[in-house]
Parts: sequence; structure tokens; C-alpha cells
Amino acid sequence: MKTIPPNLLAKYRSGTSALATCWKLTLTNATVYGFTECDTQLVVDGVTYLPTSGFSPSAIEGQTRLAVDNADAIGILDNDIITTEDLLAGVWDYAEVEVFRVNIDNIADGKDIIIKGKLGQVSVQRSTFKAELRGLSNAYSQAVGNVYQPGCRAILGDSQCTVDLTPFTVTGTLTGVSATGLVLFDTGRTEPGPAGAKVITNVSKAVNAVVSVANHGWSAGSVIYIAGVVGPNEINGRFYTIKTVTTNNFTINADTSSLANYSSGGTASIQGDAGYFAFGKITMTSGASNGLSMEVKAYDVGVITLQLEMPLGVAVGDTYTMHAGCGKRIEQDCRDRFNNVINFRGEPFVPGNDALIQFGGQKT
Repeated sequence: MKTIPPNLLAKYRSGTSALATCWKLTLTNATVYGFTECDTQLVVDGVTYLPTSGFSPSAIEGQTRLAVDNADAIGILDNDIITTEDLLAGVWDYAEVEVFRVNIDNIADGKDIIIKGKLGQVSVQRSTFKAELRGLSNAYSQAVGNVYQPGCRAILGDSQCTVDLTPFTVTGTLTGVSATGLVLFDTGRTEPGPAGAKVITNVSKAVNAVVSVANHGWSAGSVIYIAGVVGPNEINGRFYTIKTVTTNNFTINADTSSLANYSSGGTASIQGDAGYFAFGKITMTSGASNGLSMEVKAYDVGVITLQLEMPLGVAVGDTYTMHAGCGKRIEQDCRDRFNNVINFRGEPFVPGNDALIQFGGQKT
């Protein structure tokens, strides 16, 4: 049951109190920020709350049942505290939030706490941001426990997995960055790419490029990953859908008509055939994104494809650390690669949907 401090409640009843709403945000690194709708600076419990006309809480919906409380904070990026770069970099993700009212005529009357929770989804549009506030009851809407699945539920190196990442971690320096920032290059990397990669012998200049790979064995609709091509370098580190096929060639959804002529090299591999660092994580140790991490979507020798671009960008010469990834498979990864079957957190031998729908006496 909600309790309002007696002195503040008396002010409410008098109808003469001057109220101000305050927002206290505690980041995951323990940094605390305060904002208020009041036009003057307030200090509550030792925290300074800055006046800001560009930070406005929406109407707050509270529930007496276990339904989720919700509210939104809408702000204008006009100060040095909340910036687009920090929002995109995840600095404000999962920040703890406390929203309360105080009597600005007498802060000592206490706080009327409206809602507590954590920041959820943050979206940035032009010069404004919108942050979803999830109340404490949001925890009751989350799935608790494990779900049966063939792949491992653990994260490589965590307390359930227990694999020591030290021998699987490397350091390096970027020697190239694609225009989109999604593909990074390090010519010093020698770790292997996909085991089933096939050699490319030519890439045509066309709206739908024709890629030559002898006896590739793939079909239209397959998704392949290309890396290491010299000439039309822009096609490296990306996934493409095969449109048409012949025995030794296939076309992909890539326009190479304005790119350089093919010179040499390159490999193509089917989606899911992972390189050494695929599904791993890269952490920048210098440059604009120093300290930020991103999942590695795919890897081939010297080519690192990110799941998303680094929010603050990267540049040639930036340094990084990166550890190997895990495909969550019991044999190829847990047994053969990491020798860690005893800690596998999946159920690879549980019958699937085919077993559920088969007729009596049939075998899948």
C-alpha cells in the first residue's frame, strides 16, 4: 500500500502546496542524474535535480493488480548530459528510475514516490528521444526458467558455460572499415574462416552480380557470405541471397556495375558455416567507441562483420579485443571445439515437431 509522508499529505489537503515532479536515474555504472520540471534547481536527499524544459514525463498509468505500470519520458537533446551518442551506445540502458513529487516550498516534507522501475526501450528521432519506463511489476511478465531447445542456453564464458575465454581472446588493430561501419578489416588476423568456404574465381560487373565458384552445389534462395575478394572490395563481409544458379556460377542481389573489376581471391560460404569469431564479441579499446562492445555476426580471415555498427563509430588504427564465438551445438562446438560437453545447456536429443505429427509405426 502506498504511503505518503504526513507533512506532504497535509500540504496536499491544504491545496496550497507547490509541487514539482523529479526524475532520478541511476545508470548501471552507479552514476546518478536528476531532472525536474521545476524552473529552479532542487536538491533532494543529496542529489541535485536540474531544471529542464526539454524533459517531460507522460501520464503515468498505475495498476493495483500485477499489470505492468508504464510511463514515457520525452526529452530534447539540448544538453551535455543526455546525448544521441550515449543513447545509441546503450549508456542509459537499464538505468534505474525513481519518479516522485516534492513540495518545493519545503523539501523536508518528504517524497511522494509515483513509480519505480527501469528504462526499457529508448528510441531517438531527429533531436528528441523517447524512453519507456517499466515499473517494478514488469518483472512478473517475464518468463522465468529454462525452455527446452536443442541449442545451448548458456553464453560462452559465463557461469553456466565455465569456458575460460583467455585462450580464445585476441587483440588487434583495425586496418580498414567499410562505408557503413558494419564490416571491419584487420589484415593481421589469421584465424580460420568457415570450414566449408568455396573459392571464388570471378565476380562480374552487373546489377545482379554473377559469382563464379566451381561445383558450388548451392540452390536459388540460399544465403551465402562473401569475403576476401580483391577488386570489388565493397561486397566483402556481407550476406547475399542467391537468385539463379548454374553448375559453376550463381547470381546474387548485389549491384557491382559501378565497382572495380574483379582481380583475385575471395571465398563464399553458406549461411551457418561459421568462422572462428562468428557469434563472438568485439570490444573496442581505443577511439570514439572505446569500451563499447558488439556481437560478431560473421567472420572470415581478416574480415569481421558486426551485428550492428558501433554507435559512436570506429576508424582505421582503433584497437580492439575479440573472443571466439559459439554456435551452440553439442558436437561441433561444445565437444570438438571447447571440450565442455559436461556443461552443455541444451537438449539436442529431445524429439522435435516431426515426431509429434508422425503416424503410428512411422520413423523419422
